[in-house]
Amino acid sequence: MSGREKEVALIRRANKAAAVGRLMLGELLDWADYISVVAEDLDSLPRRHLKSGKIDVRNRLGPEIENFCRNNFLRYDDRVLERLYDDVLNTLGLELPLAEFQERYAEFKPKVLRGHPLHATVCISLWGLQFKFPEDFFSKDIIESLNALSECDKLLKPYQSSNHRRATLERDQIAPIIRKREYVARAGILACFNLLESFLNGLAWEFQRADHRYQSLSNNKQKLVHDGSFRDKLLQYPEILTGISLWTEDDKLVRGYLERVKPFRDSLVHASPFSQPERYGGLDKLRHVYLIDGEKTRDAATLTVAIIGEIWTHVRGGAVDEPIWFQELRSKTLERGA
Repeated sequence: MSGREKEVALIRRANKAAAVGRLMLGELLDWADYISVVAEDLDSLPRRHLKSGKIDVRNRLGPEIENFCRNNFLRYDDRVLERLYDDVLNTLGLELPLAEFQERYAEFKPKVLRGHPLHATVCISLWGLQFKFPEDFFSKDIIESLNALSECDKLLKPYQSSNHRRATLERDQIAPIIRKREYVARAGILACFNLLESFLNGLAWEFQRADHRYQSLSNNKQKLVHDGSFRDKLLQYPEILTGISLWTEDDKLVRGYLERVKPFRDSLVHASPFSQPERYGGLDKLRHVYLIDGEKTRDAATLTVAIIGEIWTHVRGGAVDEPIWFQELRSKTLERGA
């Protein structure tokens, strides 16, 4: 490679590294800025301009790349960022499982992950570097449900003192609010259950992937780690993951969840006029659908937070800070009137 070719390669690599760094920081306004890096015709530039560009790389782009990488990655190389740039360019964005991203490009510093699970997906777009995973989605769904319930309650408050005759005259104003309240109550119940199950599944996945104790489990327990009923996961995962029992089905939190959350979730997911009242406290499934309201959703959110908190402390102890998504959800459930 000639001296000129080396200078072109150096400048192009540095420009790509800087561009993908700015993209991950969310500093690019459109893809045209990103694409312009490879659109620039460096090969035809006069040699003196290339030498000037090489100096610019040392004085400006070099520190920019260094600072970004130092703050975000444990080990880094501008050649890796160049490869990342090219892969992002191919599809104007990138989504990869966290483990695959770190294997292919670079390992994130713990502070960047901020407690995100190992099964998170790394997303790079014009919105910057982001991570997505089910627990974050469902926890935010619950927060939005609680916010919407509070909003509906406030909107309905002026009508609470109305007699029935007046209420019928204002039906067109009241009905949409009630429909929204009922909808978000049902959505909130589903989000609570989905959050707890995804949290349990995530812990089991990490255990199976990284803990040597998994191989010593019986065949039945290994099968449970991969797939089991919600009840078995809730009761057995904490012990399987730590070797220490956390609770039994008679525990107040466990019984509360199985009696006050799961039947309502099941009635929504498996809505049917066929019923087995003896399994649902004497109430059939359709009756459970009709009984869902804001208070039951708030109760489900509170129970979900309490159970996740207990499991997190049991499995992680004080070694790992609680995830941000969990802290935000717990703060919401503690709000007055949430």
